[in-house]
Amino acid sequence: MEVKKVFNNNVVMSMNEKNEEIIAMGKGIGFNKRVGDDLELEKVEKVFVMDSSKKSDYEIYHKIDPVIVEIATDIIKYAQGVLGSRLNNNIYLTLPDHLDFAINRIQKGLEVTSPLYWEVKNFYTVEFMIGEKALELIYQRLELALPEHEAAAIALHIINAKVDSPGMDQTIEVIEMVQDILDIVSYFYGIQLDSSSFHYSRFVTHLRYLVIRLYDHKTVGNHSDSDDFLYGQMVKKYPRVRACVEKVAAYIEQKLEVTIGQEEKLYLMIHIQRVISQLENEE
Repeated sequence: MEVKKVFNNNVVMSMNEKNEEIIAMGKGIGFNKRVGDDLELEKVEKVFVMDSSKKSDYEIYHKIDPVIVEIATDIIKYAQGVLGSRLNNNIYLTLPDHLDFAINRIQKGLEVTSPLYWEVKNFYTVEFMIGEKALELIYQRLELALPEHEAAAIALHIINAKVDSPGMDQTIEVIEMVQDILDIVSYFYGIQLDSSSFHYSRFVTHLRYLVIRLYDHKTVGNHSDSDDFLYGQMVKKYPRVRACVEKVAAYIEQKLEVTIGQEEKLYLMIHIQRVISQLENEE
């Protein structure tokens, strides 16, 4: 395999056996290389086929400090190990670009914030932990301390790079909607929900998948008579929970232009009752 283009010391372009343009990444893989030189395969750490529709995007490797690209690659590798799954190749573009932007702002004394800091920290605890690890790595390599808010921003890139991710815009809207629903429940009962509780965590997970599902206009299947019976029992026993669920359903229906079915309302009732019951038992 030959080097077709050198982006920096750690990133080059080549061609695979299918005659597809590829990006090859690895420490020193582009050092002192020229077009036509052999690619040192033993230095290759990551290879992926270039997206022809985003060809110009790869020019960021010319503009970004190779050390930042290397840090981003190490963060991605760590994230994949923690999550136990591969991330979308786009993150090899988006994460170094983001890190370069954030680091430049800090070096210029400008503020770096993440408006979804609290939500990401509480709704995506594993990804946020990866973001915190990324901050440690950046400090070790550059002796530059980024604010904790940046851990949430990095986590968002990790979330968005998951194979089943709906995309950054939708990911952000899902996070915002989940927070809105939690606020509706909290306001309805006039209490502060316990974000550290097991039932709260389960509720948040359910809400995330519910919103994602309804975003694509998908609903729960396998309706059964037992669901009808359980729904009727819940309505009779917990009329206030039902009233709360109706407010939540109205919000979701207005935001996503969907209809919330009885099965979805049943699961919402179960989760909300567990969260509220735990709080009442602790009083």
